[in-house]
Amino acid sequence: MTEVKAEGNILNPKKYPEIADNTISFVVPYNTEQDKEIAIKRMSVVFEKKQLDTLKLLKLKHHFNGYFLVFQKDLLNNRLIDKNQSNPPFPPLAKGGSRGI
Repeated sequence: MTEVKAEGNILNPKKYPEIADNTISFVVPYNTEQDKEIAIKRMSVVFEKKQLDTLKLLKLKHHFNGYFLVFQKDLLNNRLIDKNQSNPPFPPLAKGGSRGI
């Protein structure tokens, strides 16, 4: 969801400081409180409760397109790395170049 105008680009930190660097963000539009609740319920189907509880929930007002919910996860502070070993932050690629994601 990027736009030509800076005001519309949610990756513009001056206009949308809520979208932090080094995060993954799921951005879902909503118009009513009912839409908002439906979006949260849908995310609870995709993520287990434990995972969902680790996501930061934000409300964002887009300058052109209204309100959005942002489910955000910090990518740097949640790495599972054994500091006693030299493990890479991600598992090695499987044959064919896929991590199975």
